[in-house]
Formats: sequence, structure tokens, C-alpha cells
Amino acid sequence: MAAFLHTNTVDTIAGKIAFNEIGDWKERRVLMVQLRGIKGNDLEQFRNPGHQVILDPPSLKTGDLAAPYNKARAS
Repeated sequence: MAAFLHTNTVDTIAGKIAFNEIGDWKERRVLMVQLRGIKGNDLEQFRNPGHQVILDPPSLKTGDLAAPYNKARAS
């Protein structure tokens, strides 16, 4: 099974995943996000686009880091 996973791409519910020869993901799948423009503690705001900006991995990136963080709080 390991030999198969090291040489083939596997379709999963999270998308296509491929592994290298030592078993690491060929493409990172963990997201680094920055939350922006959060007001109060209403959960509905997270359903709208723009509050969660993907910073990494590059293939999924939707924006750049807003730094210092006070800039992200205001936007």
C-alpha cells in the first residue's frame, strides 16, 4: 500500500492528495489564514467572504498578510 501511495495521486473528500518518497504531502494542505474585520462575536460574519484570508499555501492564497495586525482588525 505504501508503494502505491508514493507513486499515485489519491482522490479524497478533501481533494487530490499525493505523497513523496518519504511519505510527506507533495503539496501542503494546511491553511494559514488571517481573520479580518471581525466585529463582536456574531458567528454569521464568518459565513461571508473576506473575513478569512488564506495566506498559505501559495496555490490557495487569497490575499497578503495585513501587518501590523491592527490593520487587519480595522479592514
